[in-house]
Amino acid sequence: MAVKAKVIILLLFSLFFINFASGLTFPQNQNSTLCHAVRQDGAISSSMNCNITILNPDGSSLVNFLAMTNLNDRFCFNLTQTHTSQKGIYNYDVTCNNGTLSQTETFSYNVNLGGIEPSPERTDTLTRTIYIFFALGILSFAGFFFTRKLPVRMTLILLMIWFILMGLNTAYISMQDEIVNTNIESFFSFFLTLSFYMNYFVFMFIIIIWMTTFIITILEGKKKKLEDSYGF
Repeated sequence: MAVKAKVIILLLFSLFFINFASGLTFPQNQNSTLCHAVRQDGAISSSMNCNITILNPDGSSLVNFLAMTNLNDRFCFNLTQTHTSQKGIYNYDVTCNNGTLSQTETFSYNVNLGGIEPSPERTDTLTRTIYIFFALGILSFAGFFFTRKLPVRMTLILLMIWFILMGLNTAYISMQDEIVNTNIESFFSFFLTLSFYMNYFVFMFIIIIWMTTFIITILEGKKKKLEDSYGF
């Protein structure tokens, strides 16, 4: 009888945790709010108190059993820049009690640069974008061999370099929302810096090429008219 009574009491005072944060992905180095709704027998309890414990992605302690703020319909904890400084998956426990029953549930949240939840659909879209840039780079390189005009050939080579850099940049942007080795991120970030300068160089050089071509074409046209007029 005593065992049955304990089971009935536990059922009557059962706690349910509802996660308010969709996707649980937060932007790196920004303040955010982590909330959970806690229900006792499907209703809000005025006697409920909740505490949170958070672990860093490397497993070290970040928050040690701090009180969450009771907002009547949910319990929240304010994440500061310190709590979101590292990219990765943070495991955390929420412990709630009403003086009679105490229950702990384990959850996790992800921190990345944009605060966007990684998904197969988003990855597929970025992958297609990378393929398009590399395909345009290959087409530009192939076009180099099908023309003899120097301005066109130089333009195609410059565009090929630009398309390849854009493909690498897109790959780097995709990595920023994923959990990858920091050495790989540092390697690709070099191309992001390089492309920043290459954008100006490529298009300025293309403008110079075609302005020079235009001027030379006009001068050669005038020279040809003089030759036709005076028989030079």
